Amino acid sequence: MSGLFVEMMRRVTALGSLSPQDAAHETAGDTVADTASEAQSQSVEAFAPMQTLDGFGILRAPPPTAEAIPAGAINTVKASLAHPPGYYGAQGSPRALNILDQKSALVPLPRRAGAARMLYETQPSTPLAPALLTAALALIFVDILAVLALMGAFGAAASWTKRAQAGRAATGILLALGLAASALAPDAARAQDTRLNPGDSMSQVPGGVTAQKATDNVTLGYVMTGDPGTDATSKAGLEGLSRVLAVRTA
Repeated sequence: MSGLFVEMMRRVTALGSLSPQDAAHETAGDTVADTASEAQSQSVEAFAPMQTLDGFGILRAPPPTAEAIPAGAINTVKASLAHPPGYYGAQGSPRALNILDQKSALVPLPRRAGAARMLYETQPSTPLAPALLTAALALIFVDILAVLALMGAFGAAASWTKRAQAGRAATGILLALGLAASALAPDAARAQDTRLNPGDSMSQVPGGVTAQKATDNVTLGYVMTGDPGTDATSKAGLEGLSRVLAVRTA
């Protein structure tokens, strides 16, 4: 399930390219994989790049500038721009081109004149939010003080003029409001006076008989305004409403 058996079969298939003579002359110290690689080198003309390392040490697809390595130079070629380190050859039995070999040594770079040795900074980052907020508040207070100073300078010179103008304007507004109220005030609408004196009957009161008849049924009434058009409209509307109520009410 892990794919190990498939890889084992590929290696066994690659080992099948060994000739009987090579297998007979194999010594105890040599490995079968090395013999298979040498036989493969003799059977192919060049090893094409399969996967190469990038600048971060990650195996990726070979770049367009990568070239195939001739079979005769596969054991002596050094990693370069034309032959970047990685895997070359067939998918089942690739050859690895490493950057370092057994003779490579990792040593520090030599010191050069004019070069300075610097380490990573250990000081943490400085938050600027408190300083910026404090500066913004200070600017707001400065602006408020400047506005108050300007208002005090100009207000002292024009205070009496503004007060006189404000008084005259207020007086004019009050007079205009008074005139408008008196001109637009409507006439008082009064209902008919139907109060009875002791000993009087409904027939002695103007409209008393009509009012007495109105108490026999549900009657809708309206206040007479003295305007013939308005009174006629009110009367006609209430008469129609009364007829509709009489028809629709049990």
